[in-house]
Amino acid sequence: MNEIGIIIPTRNVNTMVSDILNGIETMLEKYISKVMIIDNASTDNTIAEIIESQTFKKYPDKFHIERNFIDMGYSYSLKRGIEYFFNDSKTKYIGVLHSDDQFRSQQVMQHYINNIPIQQKSVFIVTRTPDPKANFNYRQLIRNIANKALTLVANWATNKSTFDINTPFFLINKNEILFIYENYGLSNDIFFHPRLNLLFNSLYTCRFNDCDWKRAKITTRIPITKMGIQLIIIIIKFGVCYRFLRLDFSNSYKISQGSAINVKN
Repeated sequence: MNEIGIIIPTRNVNTMVSDILNGIETMLEKYISKVMIIDNASTDNTIAEIIESQTFKKYPDKFHIERNFIDMGYSYSLKRGIEYFFNDSKTKYIGVLHSDDQFRSQQVMQHYINNIPIQQKSVFIVTRTPDPKANFNYRQLIRNIANKALTLVANWATNKSTFDINTPFFLINKNEILFIYENYGLSNDIFFHPRLNLLFNSLYTCRFNDCDWKRAKITTRIPITKMGIQLIIIIIKFGVCYRFLRLDFSNSYKISQGSAINVKN
């Protein structure tokens, strides 16, 4: 075993990140080859909490931590993690965990272990079940609306039957991983999730399992004016969505036939 490489992007998740590390402690010895943590300029005690966690102290050799002095974004973190594990001979599968502990990490890892992608060109994706006890969150609502709307536009633009994954929370064979880099539209913008949905849905056999989740202990609150600006930006981007989605999908599909991965920093 010891074949799964786990990517954990972090940014200001003090008081939360230790939960997800504790949730994978029992999996580290047998299933996980390495945990790659990419921190995007945290200004709190995130890194200190990681180093002081019981899981890190017990398995220090299982961790690789990289720190960025500016916030490079979630997309960059995924690409950097993929690049790292693609060059790690011990790793066969690459998975992603969330540092804000919205998912119950032990349950997710169990899903991963029970659903190792066996078929060629397959990806396993953990999805969230609604939490009826969670407080209403306007920001999450806007993000969900944007994801679903842009996914519908992606269906229209590419004549593909896609669906909203919401969050790129996946496990995949590293030798079959997608091209995830700037030229193909997977930068840190509102299109990130829909474009990843489009590529997953179009090029891979997707398998899903629902996973219990809990609202992060700390949620970002944004004023109504900022949410209004975000909605306006989404509407404006609809105007160029068709062109970009067709270009990204067409180029990614053609290149994916020739090589396993090409990650550009």
